[in-house]
Amino acid sequence: MYFEIFLDVLFLRNLLMDYLLLMAVNRLLGKRGGWLRSLMGSLLGAMGVCLWILIPAGSGTGSAILVQAVLSTIMVRVGCHARTRRELLGGLLLLWAASVMAAGIW
Repeated sequence: MYFEIFLDVLFLRNLLMDYLLLMAVNRLLGKRGGWLRSLMGSLLGAMGVCLWILIPAGSGTGSAILVQAVLSTIMVRVGCHARTRRELLGGLLLLWAASVMAAGIW
């Protein structure tokens, strides 16, 4: 099967979705992270997905889960300004739950 992936569409789609999810996580955590911090976290997440597509680092499910876990950790650390491990874990759980809910809605 043949797929064409347009990086600009992939980048913008991930940027918008990550931004909305990080803003929701900030609101649910009760943080005042601000739009700029959420934008920086979503930029890092979108660039990470584009690099993951460009650099063949394995096509297995394990590598996909590992890459997504690392990217979401970076996004929550930057986008929600999580300082402690408890804030980071809570932000990660909220981000994953919000992602599942958003995927079902969209």
